[in-house]
Amino acid sequence: VRGMNIEKEKCCGCGACANACPQKCVSMEPDKEGFLYPIVNNDRCVNCGLCERVCPFVNLSKANKKPTVFAARSNDDNIRYQSSSGGIFPELAKAMFKVGGVVFGAIMSSDNRKVIFSCASSINELTPIQGSKYIQAEIGDTYTIIKNYLLQGKKVLFTGTTCQVAGLKTYLQKDYDNLICADVICHGVPSPLMWNKYYDYMTDKYQCDVNRVSFRSKKYSWSEFGVQLSAEKEVFEFSFQNPYFRLFNSNLCLRPSCYDCKVKGLNNKSDISLGDFWHIDNLIPSFEDGKGVSIVLLNTQKGLDFFEDCIAGGNIEVAPEHVSYEQACECNKAIYKSMSESSRRSEFFLDLATQKFSTIKSKYSPDSWKYSMKAFFIKTGIWKTIQKRGDKRR
Repeated sequence: VRGMNIEKEKCCGCGACANACPQKCVSMEPDKEGFLYPIVNNDRCVNCGLCERVCPFVNLSKANKKPTVFAARSNDDNIRYQSSSGGIFPELAKAMFKVGGVVFGAIMSSDNRKVIFSCASSINELTPIQGSKYIQAEIGDTYTIIKNYLLQGKKVLFTGTTCQVAGLKTYLQKDYDNLICADVICHGVPSPLMWNKYYDYMTDKYQCDVNRVSFRSKKYSWSEFGVQLSAEKEVFEFSFQNPYFRLFNSNLCLRPSCYDCKVKGLNNKSDISLGDFWHIDNLIPSFEDGKGVSIVLLNTQKGLDFFEDCIAGGNIEVAPEHVSYEQACECNKAIYKSMSESSRRSEFFLDLATQKFSTIKSKYSPDSWKYSMKAFFIKTGIWKTIQKRGDKRR
């Protein structure tokens, strides 16, 4: 990274350096893969070194103790339907609004070309923040805005990826009692360039602009979710059908730092971590109803206190059975494990720079009749029968 003594593979793109620079000479610019990296205007730089002092991957702190773990879900089925897993984030946000606080989270931009951060101060402003977005969000000056709120005594809930939370913490340089940080358990962030190529492909294919994107639609179920694009017509594809999601899951298109994330597991800097409690039916069968369950990791005492207050409010149900950290990790390995880099990653990005998405899809994740058959089985209910038979054989 020009102007900073940080290897590119160790830059998570959190934007802490750009927010912290007193000369405003650090800007976040896309590289040829579409990921944002800090670029320094050396004519204005005074070599204060603050940009490196706030980098979360350079300034790693000691590991935390094992978190308290819950399997949890919102009592409001509508909230759960609109959420990626158990609907816990909206309940945390509602608790923050009740005490006059604000909530920061990622939203799609007005043209659906990128993901940016937004601030909500009421439940009516929360909907765009709900749900997972499988594109790296641009921080912009969000950290600076949050610090101003904190200095005014405002309570703040910040939600983002683990590295964005770590970036906020190092940018602030101190802990604030009126700040709660919650991260989404992260597989890794795919290239914004790939998203834009996919978006062009879809708008060309269906000859219309997209006015709403849902990466985790529960139209059929929580476990068999899909990508839903809405415009003049609605397009739904199960995740295994959708080429963008298949490429994401193949680990071809992730940011280089995601293959060796420094703030996963016990190095997590959040107060609360939220994610899917996959395989909950094997661990706590009575708590699985097909509508979504969240893993809730309470990494700090402040996070635990806040979450217990939310439970006391009566809008969150937690499973009565104890869940260990090890069990949570087994059900969602992204808690502690970075994804392995694909051997075809370099080749993929060379093609992504010059080829249309249709060509990329055909080469790296071609369609298969098996995807269409599985989609048909799910829609007709046959898939559940097949799964039950498989369970009996096991």
